[in-house]
Amino acid sequence: MRGSSLRLNGRTTCTKKEEGEVEEEEKRKMTCRERGKAAEKLFAAIAQKRCYTTWATTRQDRREHKDVLISKGQLCLWVDVKARKRINRTDPTAQDAWILLELHGAGEHNRGWLYDSQADLIARRNEEVADGL
Repeated sequence: MRGSSLRLNGRTTCTKKEEGEVEEEEKRKMTCRERGKAAEKLFAAIAQKRCYTTWATTRQDRREHKDVLISKGQLCLWVDVKARKRINRTDPTAQDAWILLELHGAGEHNRGWLYDSQADLIARRNEEVADGL
């Protein structure tokens, strides 16, 4: 990718020399929602190799905190997938050292995924896992 410019989120960003630098820049530019969706897609791709997966509806995702249904044989489990988080909004990158719990969601009566999730499992993306794929 030497000497080429990269388009992220519809805008042209700076020219990068190494592919690793481009990937890091892309991670930094992602919004929280985009990181979440990327984590869900990664989880689903890994799960599909081992079992059958089905995506949750928008309602299930937002109100019931379910992202992916995984099933194998008679076993069916809903999974709420969590992306890596920044400690502060101004932090340049997400981190793995802390797990942030959502006690209250954005909506007025949303108690957050810790209390309100109807998922059977919580899956959290870890950078080490993603790098090993």
